[in-house]
Amino acid sequence: MSYPMPAAPPQKNALALTSMILGIIAVALSFVPFIGMVSWVLGPLAVIFGIIGIRKQIGKGQALAGLITGGIAIVVCIVWTVMTVVTVQQVDQDLQQYSSCLENAQTPEEAAAC
Repeated sequence: MSYPMPAAPPQKNALALTSMILGIIAVALSFVPFIGMVSWVLGPLAVIFGIIGIRKQIGKGQALAGLITGGIAIVVCIVWTVMTVVTVQQVDQDLQQYSSCLENAQTPEEAAAC
């Protein structure tokens, strides 16, 4: 009596899976102010692991998903950073104008108009 050979266990690409998981977490966290700073680390890691994972024959879809989501997380982080810098510069400029207006005010009415 012969028994059929058991099927070989499916091969896995740990880097591809890691890339996908890190990319998903990075995208989700990148939209959260302050906590999203973690995405500055997770996003590039997802991209690096995705590039390495794509080179293997197994798990290319997961690696590609990690590469794409990691890239999206990096873009979202860049947009948040630019928006923050622009906002801080505008607030600083407004505060300087207000301070200058108060310094140049001669009467309480002029100071109230600032």
